[in-house]
Amino acid sequence: AIINNDPTYVNQLNVDLANETIKSIQTAIDDLNKNLKYADSATKESINTQIADKQKQLQMQNDLLYWLNYRVNNQISLNADDWKNQSVSQISSAIQKTYADPMSKDDYDKMGGSSEYGSDLSYEEYLNAFNDDVADAKDDIQLFTYSLDHQIPQSDMINSTREHIKDIYFIITLVAIAMIFIVSPMLSSEYSKGTIRLLLIRPKKRYKVLFSKFAASFLIAVLLLAVCSIAYIALTIHLYGAADFNLPILSVDNGAIVSTTILKTVLPVLLKSSVVILFVMTMSFAFSTIVKSTVLAVGVPFALVAFSSIITIILTQLKYYGFVSYSIFPYMNLANVINKSGTIGSIMEMYPKLHLNPEYGLILLGASSVIFLILTFWVFAKKDIKN
Repeated sequence: AIINNDPTYVNQLNVDLANETIKSIQTAIDDLNKNLKYADSATKESINTQIADKQKQLQMQNDLLYWLNYRVNNQISLNADDWKNQSVSQISSAIQKTYADPMSKDDYDKMGGSSEYGSDLSYEEYLNAFNDDVADAKDDIQLFTYSLDHQIPQSDMINSTREHIKDIYFIITLVAIAMIFIVSPMLSSEYSKGTIRLLLIRPKKRYKVLFSKFAASFLIAVLLLAVCSIAYIALTIHLYGAADFNLPILSVDNGAIVSTTILKTVLPVLLKSSVVILFVMTMSFAFSTIVKSTVLAVGVPFALVAFSSIITIILTQLKYYGFVSYSIFPYMNLANVINKSGTIGSIMEMYPKLHLNPEYGLILLGASSVIFLILTFWVFAKKDIKN
């Protein structure tokens, strides 16, 4: 079957094995029911528990059998790159998850409070994480079933235009770094060269001089973001095809399938995440104005952009969950927080006690930008310009 790339035999074999398993479980249930007639009251409780457990196993095996038959009837290959194979496999795994039972309190304590959700959770927190996992599994079953029924592959299961466009958020970091090098020398270089005095002796108020430079920087940032985004999307469509670009992005929301376009999926997140550019830009502007050092104006914002994820990882591993949740570091990758993706998304999944809120991150970055801007204008207005 492997040599000939013919999955028919293997799929049918799995169906036959599943039927044998179902038959074996049903026989065990029948035997338990026979024993129940002659059991005393103390034993009946144990037998009823065993029957309930076997019936649960039987239901799960029947659910899995449906998808094994689906493989046979639809001649689904076993190729790891086949999106239909991946979808059915995801459904099968999700089915098993929905039938799984959480550890008891005693078993959890014996494990030292350790589980697949972390090693520092209380039993109640473990149960919450387990129930969330089961809810996600049910959503997966609904999502992939819809995907198969409507012949719409999930974007991450094929080399798709949609999936590559989802990587667009790296542009935020590129533009932020570009703006550091554009904004930082704007005033610091004029301080070092002494040309700042030539600007200030003109009959213009200081805040107008500063505002003109900031407005120019802001327009450059908007232009860079727009040009880079349009160029990336156009290039991705050219390389990977417009057909996949037109397929919808599927998700589950409150038990209902949501279908939307890739642009409606990424653009709102891209716009929200662009507040990172504003924050980095105003920070560079502030250092350039206040300390008159191009090195600091470049170095501090660049270090924050470059090492924010590493700092987040270190602080999280040290279990400073509260500090990390309210600090600026994880929100320098705001798109990852919103989408629960990338390094930050992995951290959020590994550490359920880390509560990152995208709305809080948006407010934090926006408010910090305003504070930097106000401080910059105030210091520049009061500063005694000397050479």
